[in-house]
Amino acid sequence: MDPRVFRLRAPFLVVAVLVGGGAAPDGSSVDSAGAPSTDPYLEATAAYFGVPLGEVEVLADWGLPVDEVSVVLFLAQRSGVSPDALIALRRGGTPWMQLARRYGLDAGAFHVAMAPDEAGALLGRARERFQEAPQAEWATFDLSDEELVALVNVRVLSRQLGASAGRVLEARESEGSFHSAYRAIAGGGGSR
Repeated sequence: MDPRVFRLRAPFLVVAVLVGGGAAPDGSSVDSAGAPSTDPYLEATAAYFGVPLGEVEVLADWGLPVDEVSVVLFLAQRSGVSPDALIALRRGGTPWMQLARRYGLDAGAFHVAMAPDEAGALLGRARERFQEAPQAEWATFDLSDEELVALVNVRVLSRQLGASAGRVLEARESEGSFHSAYRAIAGGGGSR
């Protein structure tokens, strides 16, 4: 991983202090009262991207839906743009696909192979487009914010939980978010 991608900048550190998160002397995460805090979804996200949990927790506190934290890290890692810049642009209303294209990524970067019965309603249309078109055409696809967030989360959670794409999407459907889906799968078993 390119170390400049996740280099903390002064504003990032200021926000970390202001939101009250941080690290205990032993490097573990603490909440604003100084008590240990862990969120299994954020831990899995940090592990997948190889970044400190405290950094992921700060990103989660920046006002984006928690399911979008993995998208920030995915784009930052692949584009070399800092997470704080991506969050600022996203909070300003820029769609994820527009941000991806702005920094050199197209829909193909988000592709996740899955069986037709795994895609479900959320990713059925995207899966069909990827399946039916030659890979050279994937760059022309537009993904909705919901599709792009789902593809990144399916990639991350499938790997971290050892679960199929279908199992992750099924849990997301029943739980309402990937954050909650992680907890449901982790507490109830892995792949189907």
